[in-house]
Amino acid sequence: MRLTIILIATAALAQDVQPDFNVTHGPAEFQQADRMLASHLSQLNRAQTERREQLLRSLRSTADIQRYQAETRALLEQAVGPFPPRTPLNPTLTGTLDRGAYAIEKVIFEARPKHYVTANVFVPRNRRPPFPAVITTIGHWGPGKAHEDHQRMAAYMARRGILVVTYDVPGQGERIEHYSPIFRRTILDRGSSEYFVTTEHNFVAAHAILAKGSFLHYLLWDGIRTIDYAASRPDVDPNRLAAAGTSGGGWLTEAIAAYDPRIKAAIPVCYGGCAADQLLNTELGALDMDALIAPRPLLLIGATGDSRDNVAGKIRKRDLIAPIYQIQNVPDRLRFMLAESRHGFTDSMYPVAFEFLTRHLNPPAGPEPTPLGPPESEADLNATLTGQVTSSLAAETTFTLARAAARQATRPRPTLDTVAAKLGIPRAPTVAPKATILARFPKATHTIEKLVYYPEPDIYVPSILFLPLNSNRAPGIVLINETGKTAGKIVDDYIQPLVESGYAVLTIDPRGMGETAPASSPNVDYRGFTMDGESTAFFAALHLKRTLVGMRVQDVRSAAAYLTTRPEIDANRLAVAGIGAGGVLALYAAAFEPGLKAATAINALASYASFAETDIYTVRQSLLVPSVLESFDLPDIAALAAPRPITIINPVTAAQTPTEATQTDTQYKEAGANAKVLAAASPTTILEALKK
Repeated sequence: MRLTIILIATAALAQDVQPDFNVTHGPAEFQQADRMLASHLSQLNRAQTERREQLLRSLRSTADIQRYQAETRALLEQAVGPFPPRTPLNPTLTGTLDRGAYAIEKVIFEARPKHYVTANVFVPRNRRPPFPAVITTIGHWGPGKAHEDHQRMAAYMARRGILVVTYDVPGQGERIEHYSPIFRRTILDRGSSEYFVTTEHNFVAAHAILAKGSFLHYLLWDGIRTIDYAASRPDVDPNRLAAAGTSGGGWLTEAIAAYDPRIKAAIPVCYGGCAADQLLNTELGALDMDALIAPRPLLLIGATGDSRDNVAGKIRKRDLIAPIYQIQNVPDRLRFMLAESRHGFTDSMYPVAFEFLTRHLNPPAGPEPTPLGPPESEADLNATLTGQVTSSLAAETTFTLARAAARQATRPRPTLDTVAAKLGIPRAPTVAPKATILARFPKATHTIEKLVYYPEPDIYVPSILFLPLNSNRAPGIVLINETGKTAGKIVDDYIQPLVESGYAVLTIDPRGMGETAPASSPNVDYRGFTMDGESTAFFAALHLKRTLVGMRVQDVRSAAAYLTTRPEIDANRLAVAGIGAGGVLALYAAAFEPGLKAATAINALASYASFAETDIYTVRQSLLVPSVLESFDLPDIAALAAPRPITIINPVTAAQTPTEATQTDTQYKEAGANAKVLAAASPTTILEALKK
């Protein structure tokens, strides 16, 4: 461990007035502190993407492609996880709109028992069945299947002999998951934008990740069951099925077609999607999905209404996929269209998409229809009585399904190896990091040191070390406060009294917290809560098969390792304490670092199981670990630190309401933790617990 000290020493500088607790303002090295975590994750993700691209470039033969696809499919199935058994779809036709050349059927079916999918089926009337069929996935537009672009596309195709099934994904159309019949909208969004679906997806993703590792697990199964429904219809040829979708629905088209070989042709349009819908816990991305679709026909459509970078990325992806089709002697099965269009599935794309389907699915092509009529109203297309499955039927939602999965999970007693693998961190003891002391200030009762240390070369952790005067082998405490290392009254209530009692306190901002937190979102509602820099970093880490909570645990472990190098501190008397999310980090750090002799969690999440039970949560997603309840819970983490003592003070649910202390105490003790759960009404009570 290399220690650098940079002290304010010259006479001129001695006259400067420096803030006591801000570390990163001033030095040029830290000017991008709020971008540090995002830059680190972007660099790692770029390197991962380049590895996948290089793998594609290395394919030289059909045998290479087959081997790559077999390995990639195995990775995809591992990332998505096992699906439930196929249960009866129980399709119900609730109404039909006669539009002359075609009819619109209003249908409800069950992807899982009581997990209802609402759909519209555009059925040709001027051709004889069986028809080829297109499964249409809608992007993040609130109306879902009633979105004008997809209505018009479906009507266009149906008038020319192709049956189209459009369906609502969770969070849109008739499947809003947090719908309020009073406000007539989701309670997670103020209703100012039709793109509230993104908020719903990012919010509900937490429960999906907790139970099944990703929200895509649920989205993909809905798509597969929609294929089942289409293939079961007597007027559909099950051997001539295609998928098409826009934006987030374009990504789902890629994922569904990659997973299910019954899709014989795919048309992703303006493909993208929100972070919550993506593949997690794997190095795979959309490029791999397209490579899995090959050599089946693939029409990629972009629009000039998207950014130049976005379009350039799509062309780059096309160029990487093209050799796979060429090696297999079917280059004509891959097409790319850049439309002079806004973001969406617009009129100029329909003839190109139809011609593509005609070539590969052989529909009985009719003449191009006259101009399409006005779109149907959302109400006229509703398949349910009330316009929402949650108010019309005793419907399951992603939350209730995830909660059931969490309740049914059984897990063996975990080991540190199990936990390390889940967190995506090394099991080995942490080496003391490089550190730089930026300034030292004497106070009446103690000395303050402003420092940074480096758990990784491009990650720095702003910290303040409070040392008692004349300290000689003082006991040390690593302190993590969710809202910032010296935020609120933490110095007055806890740090100052601890220092006066002879403790050395190192209070830190783990990566992306406090001084290195991403710039605040202007939205203070759930849209900001689920789509800000913290949420972005959470999903970016998962795409790397790592976790944000694991990365931060490493920062805490590094802090403990640093304290062992300080001669003023007794390395045999170290403890860790955290407030809010910091309390969870403290539990993990204590489990991994035997040198931490005690841990205290204050106002922290009591258990992941309690998160699974809380529909409307206010604890940040970044504490979560994919499918964690199949392996361990927070009481198990405390047990891994035994016999060292763990103190849990004012534990909370995911809604940040108090848990029942006796019940929580029982949970921790049953897990094998040497734990004490306290309900503290004042800082004084908490302070006394910290001293012990």
